[in-house]
Amino acid sequence: MVAFTLRFLIVSFLMLAPVSAQIPDALERALANRTGFQTAHWRYKVSTRGVTREWHEERSVADFTLNELRVTVYGDEDGVMNTDREGRPALGHRFACAPRSELLDARNNKCWRYREGAASAGELESAASMTIDVRTVGLEPHFYPNKSVDRIRQRWISLFPQPSQWAVEEQGEIILVTATLDEEGLRQRWRWHIDHSQGGNIVRLTIDTSDSASTWTRWAEAVTQYVFVDNYWIPKQFEGWRLGRGNRKLEARYELYEVNLDRPEHPRRIGVESLGIPAGAWIGRGTGQPILVWNGEKAIPFDQWKEIKHATNNRELRDRMARNQKADDYRYPAWWYDPSGNEGIDDLPTRPDEWEVYVRRWCLRYDADDKQRTAARGVLDDCRKEARAVLDKRRPDLEKVEAQLKDAKLPPAKRDAAQAERERLLKPVADSFARLKSRLEPLLRQEQITARTAATQPAVPRRRG
Repeated sequence: MVAFTLRFLIVSFLMLAPVSAQIPDALERALANRTGFQTAHWRYKVSTRGVTREWHEERSVADFTLNELRVTVYGDEDGVMNTDREGRPALGHRFACAPRSELLDARNNKCWRYREGAASAGELESAASMTIDVRTVGLEPHFYPNKSVDRIRQRWISLFPQPSQWAVEEQGEIILVTATLDEEGLRQRWRWHIDHSQGGNIVRLTIDTSDSASTWTRWAEAVTQYVFVDNYWIPKQFEGWRLGRGNRKLEARYELYEVNLDRPEHPRRIGVESLGIPAGAWIGRGTGQPILVWNGEKAIPFDQWKEIKHATNNRELRDRMARNQKADDYRYPAWWYDPSGNEGIDDLPTRPDEWEVYVRRWCLRYDADDKQRTAARGVLDDCRKEARAVLDKRRPDLEKVEAQLKDAKLPPAKRDAAQAERERLLKPVADSFARLKSRLEPLLRQEQITARTAATQPAVPRRRG
């Protein structure tokens, strides 16, 4: 098992030379489905759990052209970018909640990196990319950085170069493609389940290993569901795993939020300027390379930057640099600074479905322990049940009032009366939320109340996931 794991990882991350071998047509078509569009805008969430780390979520936005891929990561649903091995959020340090972006430029073989609010960026070779290409979701049992559809195809060919290693079987709507390898007593069997009803895409992948002639052990598995958007079948949900150290599972999940393809409004080129790198930012280029400076449009040598910086007609540029230096360090998510106390959630007191988010963020703010989180969950369940009962009972009256308020021709006096009636109907719900807040407060220890009250004001992010 260890030998197989090492071989799998080594082949996965090496750039393989082109070979003349082929894979079955059904598998070729499934790969072609991933690259047929020329531009795309993609919002999604990926979640991973490692051998020694609990689940970690990342919401991302990806934009594609023929030659560029830009991915911006916004952290989990609460804006937390990093967690420790137990899944606890890493907050309070510089850029803890700063969105990070990476741009892959295939035309120039470059990879640009920038963390929002930072005073530096990176320009590296594309091989240094740490981006997951969302077009490869479902082609592997897990997520791997810097893997394109073509690289995956070349790896399959490298593992199974002989036609005799491949077998194709029709099973109704499913085409079962099997590839086997018998090398130095270690056997591998890969199976791709390709579904006609899902656009000829791979809906299931399994990888088995064996060190005997008859017994197979499941080493990895992935299941993918698809949705038809803009004439293409796109991965909608994915769950996969493979065995890691000590035969413990490394797990991965993916969920699609939104995607649109080949739209007229899509850019035909995604330049470095789209990363929002501020003028005056240092551009690191790897070991042994001279550091450049971003002038707002391109990277230039430091000597040239000094001339621009001190020019008398560049006051606007100097002011922009000063504003960037004063920008927030992103120690906490934007909702942390909400002066209303509603943790960044609009109309919170009358929206019971959002109270779970509020309680989760309350626990984050005060670094609640397991006992406190359990108690807070009990308070949430009680108060939300009470509020939902009120909403169910008053729903017909609320729907009537909401319809009145949507009428653009409603006279001002009647609008005021309708708004007052809406507030009257929702008051018991707001009272339930007030009770929720008052019941949470006694759960805190004094040191928790005073621990996280001093934080800088956040800068307004350019983009939100």
